[in-house]
Formats: sequence, C-alpha cells, structure tokens
Amino acid sequence: MFFNNTQKYINLEKDNLILEKDNEDLLITNNQLKYEKNELEKKYDRLHTFKETGFKQHIFLGKKLYKRQDKVKIYASSCRTLFPNLSPWDYNRPIDENHKLKLKEIILKKRLLEGYFDIIKCDDNLAIVNGQHRYSAILDIMKEDHLFDMEIFCNVHEVKGFDSEEATKIFLSTNNIKNVKLSDNPQKKLMNVCERLMKQFPDGIKSNKSETATLHRIDKKELYNTMQMNEKLSNDDMSEDDLYDKMIVINNKLSLKPYKDLFKSKSSRNIKMWEGAHKSGFFIGLKKGAMFGMFLLNEC
Repeated sequence: MFFNNTQKYINLEKDNLILEKDNEDLLITNNQLKYEKNELEKKYDRLHTFKETGFKQHIFLGKKLYKRQDKVKIYASSCRTLFPNLSPWDYNRPIDENHKLKLKEIILKKRLLEGYFDIIKCDDNLAIVNGQHRYSAILDIMKEDHLFDMEIFCNVHEVKGFDSEEATKIFLSTNNIKNVKLSDNPQKKLMNVCERLMKQFPDGIKSNKSETATLHRIDKKELYNTMQMNEKLSNDDMSEDDLYDKMIVINNKLSLKPYKDLFKSKSSRNIKMWEGAHKSGFFIGLKKGAMFGMFLLNEC
C-alpha cells in the first residue's frame, strides 16, 4: 500500500511538472499571438486611413499628411518602421549622452514625444538633420523593448545630395540656434575634405548608421567631428587644400611607424588592423576615439 501511494505521488508530481511546462509554452504562444495581433491591427489602421484620406503611403515614412508650399512633405510615421531605415546626417553635431538619457526618461514616462523630426531625402536614402538625440533615445528604448513603438511626425526635405549646400541650410534652419553653438555648424571645408579622403581611401573611411567603423577603418562622422573640434584644422586660416594635404601627410607619417609604436601586443585583432591598413593605405583609422583627437592635436 505504501509503495502504491508513493508511486501515485510521483506520478502526480510528474503530471504537475508537465502541466507547468505546458502552461509556460501557452503563455509564450499567447504573448506571441498578442504581438502579431497588434502588428496586424496597426497595418489595418494604416491601410484604413490610407483608403479614407487618399494620401500616399511611404514604405518607411508612413502616411503623408500634407505638402507645404516649399515642397516639404509632412508624414505621420512609426518609429519602429522608420528608424531602422534612417541614418544620422554625417555632419550633425556629436551626441550629448546626458541629454539623450534625459530624453529617454521623458519618453518612457510620458509615452509621447513633442516636436517634429527633420529628414533630408536623396533618392531613396534618408538622413536625420534635426532630432538626432530623440532618434538615438528611441533607438535605445527599442533595443530594450521589442514591443515599443510610437507615432512620430516628420518634415521631409528633398535634396540633391547629403553633402550639398542645400542640406547644410536645412540643418541650420531647422535646429534651434540656442541649442547649436557656432562651432557646431556644418563647415563645407571639412565636409569636402571628408569626401576627398573617402575617394582616396574607399576602404578606410565608411559612413555607417551605427557611427562606428571596424578594424583600420574610421566612420566619416567621427572623422568630421574630430576635425571640427580641432581649432587649427577648422580655422578659416587653413584652406581646404591645405587641410586635405595635412591629413595625407599625417596618414603617411603613421604608415612609416613600426608595429610596436602603434600596438602594445600582437593580438589577432591588432594584426588584422595592421594588415588592413597596409592593404588599404589608410592608417589614420588605427587611432580611435579620444586617442584620435589627441593625436591630431599633437600633429597640428
């Protein structure tokens, strides 16, 4: 009798474990179905609104609400749809991490966001010129919460090129002058030098959404911002040609340094960086972050 009761108890425990596992599986499935239901409802709402208003729907920007007299188009967008297909403008000011964190707290608390984003559009490419701190804060939230989404409003400005004078004027006109120092304003000289260096070293300078570059490479935004913060390089006394020649001389000087002066160890990563720099002819990217800024200060 004791053996039978024990066996019944064991069987009961097994059944409870199976039920608990089944319950966990059902909970996961239920959450997935809720997520899919929400996504379908959003698609239905966008389609229904499109049919009612007759406004065109852009695959990334969403619903077009209005076209101003200056040809700027206003869109109601989903940040989850738009942001993965949007890049920060290469010549925008550096991100203020403290400001970004404050915006993140406000967005999470209120679940809404005031103000428009200003976006420049060249062919099928999109870049943000006003609202990059809000953009960066929302991106962080989306990385932490796969269900997070919110409606945002965007002014879309058509331009012939991201490096054009027109794009610079849009940046200056859409950013509040109280929040942008004169030194933060885009400088055509620095923009042109970045473009010339990219053509000279196509495997050395990249333009990435993440604003980072791997191994021997450097991101164009980092290169631009570092030169912009260097008073000698950004000074009007130095012409575009002089600055370009200066960067070529600095790159050549680095190429002549022995391995031990550039790296502390012979790790596999350092060796890949060394080999990549020699193959591409671009050595400036071996200096990263603050080290790059200090290096330019010493060289200038």
